[in-house]
Formats: sequence, C-alpha cells, structure tokens
Amino acid sequence: MKTTIVYLASIVNTKFGYSPATVPLEIGYIKAYAMSQLAGEKIDIQLFKTFESLYEAIKIKQPDILGCSWYGWSLMLTTNALTYIKSKFPNVITVVGGANVPEKRDDCLRDLKDFSCIDMMISNEGEIPFVNLLKVFIAGGKEAVFKNAIDGVCYLSESGDSLVMGNPVPLAEDVNIFPSPYLKGYLDQFLKGELMPILQTVRGCPFHCSFCVAAKDSWNKIRTFDVERVKEEINYLEANAESKTIRFTDENFGILPRDREIAKFIADKRAKTGYPSALRVYTNKNVNDNIKEIILLLRDLIPVNISCQTLTEEVLKNIGRQNISLKQFRDVVNWAHKNNLNVTTEIIFGLPGETSESFMNVINQFVDLRLDSIGIGTLMMLKETKINHPEEINKYGYKVLYSVAERGYTKSGNFESVEIDAWGVESNRFSFSEYLRMKLFIMIYHLFMFWGYFKEMVYIWDNQGVKIADVISEFLDQPQEYPFFSQQTGRLKKCLEDNLFKTKEEVRDVFSRQFSADNGGGQYIGFMSPFSLSKIIKGDMIYSLNQEKMIEEVIKASIRVFDRNGKGNRTEFLEEMRFAKALIKNIIIPFWEMPQEEVVVYSPYDLIAWRNQSYLGTLSQFILPIPVKYKFNVRSLSQYSNFIREYSCKPFYLQSEFFFRTFRSNNVRRFISTSTSEGNIE
Repeated sequence: MKTTIVYLASIVNTKFGYSPATVPLEIGYIKAYAMSQLAGEKIDIQLFKTFESLYEAIKIKQPDILGCSWYGWSLMLTTNALTYIKSKFPNVITVVGGANVPEKRDDCLRDLKDFSCIDMMISNEGEIPFVNLLKVFIAGGKEAVFKNAIDGVCYLSESGDSLVMGNPVPLAEDVNIFPSPYLKGYLDQFLKGELMPILQTVRGCPFHCSFCVAAKDSWNKIRTFDVERVKEEINYLEANAESKTIRFTDENFGILPRDREIAKFIADKRAKTGYPSALRVYTNKNVNDNIKEIILLLRDLIPVNISCQTLTEEVLKNIGRQNISLKQFRDVVNWAHKNNLNVTTEIIFGLPGETSESFMNVINQFVDLRLDSIGIGTLMMLKETKINHPEEINKYGYKVLYSVAERGYTKSGNFESVEIDAWGVESNRFSFSEYLRMKLFIMIYHLFMFWGYFKEMVYIWDNQGVKIADVISEFLDQPQEYPFFSQQTGRLKKCLEDNLFKTKEEVRDVFSRQFSADNGGGQYIGFMSPFSLSKIIKGDMIYSLNQEKMIEEVIKASIRVFDRNGKGNRTEFLEEMRFAKALIKNIIIPFWEMPQEEVVVYSPYDLIAWRNQSYLGTLSQFILPIPVKYKFNVRSLSQYSNFIREYSCKPFYLQSEFFFRTFRSNNVRRFISTSTSEGNIE
C-alpha cells in the first residue's frame, strides 16, 4: 500500500523574525486527530512553520496533499506560497482552513475563483473535514477526491462556475475527541527556540462583535477541554519549551467557574518554580467574583482587563456589542486599586458611527474612571469580518488604504511575499486628516496611558483641571515649542504619508523597490510599517539619554495647559509636577539593560491612599507629615532576563519593536508595592 504524504503548514513571514512567533497549534491539532482516526493507514504527516522549510521538503519529497492554515497575518503569504508551489508542483492538492475561509457558499465560490492556487477550502473547525478528505484520498486517490462531495470540504466544479460541497460538518460537541498535539509530541520541533507556546482551554466565543473574526454564529457555543488535560499540557510545556511565556487562545478566560482551577494551578506552579514567566490571555469582559478570584491568583501575571472598544452608544449598537455599565466599571476599578491591581481596557478609533469628538469623549470618560492602562487601536479591515463586507463599507462610507504589515516580508531564492494590512482611514463620520492626527495622538497617548509611564502624572493633571487630550493637542498644535516630540511625531507622520496606499499592488511594488534599494537591510520594514515604527519611536522616547528632555517637554506642555484651563493652585501644581518627574524616572524599566527588581522612592505624599481612592483628589490632599519610603517593583523580572538574553545583542530599534510587541502593560513599568519606612526626600 502506498504511503499517503501530507504536509501541514502554518507559514509566517520570516525575513525580519517570525511574525507571529507562536507555536503552530492549529496544524498540530489537525495532525493529532488525523493520526488518531487513521491509525491503521500508511500515512506520513509533517508540520511546517516557514515557507523555506516547507519548500525544501517539497523539493525532496512531493506531498499528495498540502494543507495550510489561513489567517490575517498570512493572508498574502499563504496564497503567494501556494501559487509558487503550484507552479512547480501542479499535482499537489492544496487545501486551506482558518479564519480567512468564508462560511457562506457564495463567498467560498468567490475565493476559490479569485485564488486559483487553492484547490479546496474548509470552513470553521478543520479536524473532522480534513480527515474526511484524507479518507477519500486514501481510498481512491486524487481522482476520487474531485469526483466526490466531501462533507465539510468545498471545491470548484469542473466547469469552474459552481461549488461542490458535501454536507456541512457541525462543530464537535466534545472537543476532547481531538487529542492534544503537545502531549503526543507532534509539536516538539517548535518548542526548541523562540516560538511562544499557545494553549486552548476552550473553543468558542459568545459575542458577535462585527470587527472580530471570532464573531460567527458557528463559533458562539463555548466547548471546554478537560481541566486535567490543560494541566498536563502546561506541565509538558514547562518541561519542554524554551520559551517560558504561555498564551491562551481563549477569547474570554474566566467566563467559566472551572477556570479558577486552571488559574490556581498556574499560580501554584509559578510560586514553586517561577513558570511561566509571562502569561498572555484575554479575560472575560464581565468582572464577576469568578474573574476577581482568578485575577488575585494571577496578579503578577495579568491585569484586570475589561475590553470595551468604545463607550459611544450608537457605535456599540452598530458593532453588536454590549459593555458593562459605567457604575460597574467604576466599582471594578475601586476594587482593583484597593487590591493593588491594574485595570486595563482597549478601544478602537474608526468603528462605524464614531467621530473624532465622540472618541475624545470616550477617552475622557476612561480617564475619569482612573484606569491604569488604556490601549487605543485603529480599525483594521480583517478578511471575513462583518465590518469588511462591501455592504458595511458602503453603509458607513469607509475608505480603505493599505500598508505593509508588521514584519510582513518573506524572501527565499526567487520567491518573495509582502504581507499587507488594510485600514479604515475615513468614513462618513471622520475624515482622512482626522485619522492621521489621531494616529499621532495615539502614539503619545500610548506612552502616557497604555504603557502607563505617565499614569500618575495624567491623574495629577486631571485632578487639577488639565485634560490629557489638551496636553497632547498642545504637542500637535505647537510643534515649534516641543522639538523632541515634534521630531518623533514627524517621523510617524512621514511614514503614514509615504506608506499608506490605495491598492495592495502599490504596497508590494513600493516595498520591493525600497527593499532592493536598501540592499536587503534588515531594519527597513520597521521604518516603513506605521504599526512597527510607533513601537520603535516609543523605545527612543524612553531611552535613558532622552528621558530628561522628554519629561521636561511634557511638564512644559502641562503647565501651559494648566495656565489656560487649570482650576487649582499653580504653586501646588508645579510642586506635584516636580515630584511626578522623579517618579516617572523610577517607574520606567530600562529594557535595554538588566533592570533592578526594586527601586525606592521617597514621597511626601501618601501614594497608597491616593491609589486606593483611584487617584481621585489632588496629590496635595494626601500630603504626609513626614516623607515615606516606597518600594516600586518589576512584576516579572524573569521576563526581562529572558528578553535581554535573546535581544541584548540586537540593534536598539529591534529591541524596541520586540519589547513593545510582546510585553504587556502590567510589566513594562514598575508598580508600587509597599511603604517601608520614614526618611528624607532624595
């Protein structure tokens, strides 16, 4: 009996490092289930993460079937790779599955016509349909595959104008029928290096946000993997993975009571062994008692995260989302601060119905809530999201422009692929010029409030009648007064003006020309991608040689705004600014060198009482009779040790980009731990 050769690939761009740098869990699951169902068959399934390794293997041994995962980060790479492979090896059957594959038949027909390199598509969960395909191939070969309607698999008819598809395959009621690829050892080859392991504890999301690829009716039901299995996988990763970070794929970790057991297992393990050094996970949006217990268990690994996207009622209705009330939000913030926990959220500029004015109001409301970290993104038009469908684009008047994606380039021999991001840069509610200004605003805002380096200063401002939006506007409207900020925002502005294009073809052509002119210089893509460049700029801004002028310009701008709009005592405000400057210098963690785990700050103010009251009230209301010594700590020093070991030899721009791409807001700055003794202000 002939051995069936199957290659499964989750290829990512590699010229500037893996993007994304994660273990390809999805193809591991496909292999694990296939091997469990075809144990008596002669079948060889191999897994690949890069185009280079995949193509070298194909040249040595041509597979019968090549299955590829197809996601937003590999939209162009996957189709370009399949086109290239098909041109050399036309007999290979190519199959794709993943978030980029449509659910509707008409959309599948469209994509199969548009991407002739793809022979077959599998929507939604891929394990069972792919095994159905393998069974047909093993029984009758390639000819049988294209003469049968295979359940869960679709392909073009012989005439090319209609779709051939068997019965839809419902999602598995019990996901535990899919063996763990980690515990089977199928992913071991990807654990010996920089790739971050990812884990599924559940599948499914109950929400229907129109901008998100998880917002599908078929994905609405949550299905759980056994807790003991999850624990075994974590133990396996601790023993076998070089990366000491874990990422959960759960969209809402903590939504189930059993998640407390997983959190306690991780907390106990970390207390005993220090593993994991970092955990990346999205927690449930409703912070109930279950979530609170989980956050307390994992307090040095994750913040209290309440994703909101917006507070504008019209916009929430347009995107099919419902948030917790502002009262519930404030109660959570007060609870978190009394427990020395950080509260974070994310919001998106550009959602349907949002204006610049309404979005600024959202920002001000979050500042009023006294959050510790507020991340702002701009709307990406992701394939197979509701918001990216033509009817939605027309309804809201979106204009879409394109840029090269972060680290989105692969070059191997004469194969080349440029990954491209699509952005909603204009709508019937905001202009392109407002969009450009917002991008500059966001870069500064992130420095202040997403990464939290200026959080305490921002709340000093707010209590004295100075709004963060006014301070940032001061930088943007009076650039001649702030040469350092003007230089940094000017870099991003030029990048945006030069590198947003009307078509994907323009992106590809311009990047290819620039890359050739740069003689393949490894840094260029970071300076061409607005998404990457903003990270590089933030690293430059907090670098030790630039800290003084950066902070001085911030204080200058805040004083000018105070003199126009402030409501307090100017002398008091200046004294609070002097203290905040010293505080910020101790808060910033120098990622370019091994940081001190703990620093001491002498304060004339009761910082813990101020925090416990969610930073409400001027600092001067919390003045102490005698200054107190406070300790500020790095939450996870081991994450810095791992980072410096891997990246200290790299150019600073690469260090900056990777740092702000992989570290979360709960570990980029020091946080107050205790007041320890009295002393003198230094």
